[in-house]
Amino acid sequence: MGGQVAVQRVFRTSDILAFCREPRTLQEIMAQLGIRKRDHAMLRLRSLMAAGFLAFTVPEKPKSRRQKYIATALGLDYADQHPADTDEAG
Repeated sequence: MGGQVAVQRVFRTSDILAFCREPRTLQEIMAQLGIRKRDHAMLRLRSLMAAGFLAFTVPEKPKSRRQKYIATALGLDYADQHPADTDEAG
């Protein structure tokens, strides 16, 4: 049969936070996670930001084209303490 099988990516919150030890663009994060849709990536990043795990590098200009995301100290602590934590991404 010619149908495609949908594969749901599973990633770890700690992996995202570890990847963002250095400032990363949205495009870099999407590539790392294998997410194609910007909306899906933004939902995930917003949830991590709301939890205090990620921050903007230019907080006064959230829509800046130079905006990047970086893990906070809280996020890095979480990543170090939860290396086997898994979440689902869409």
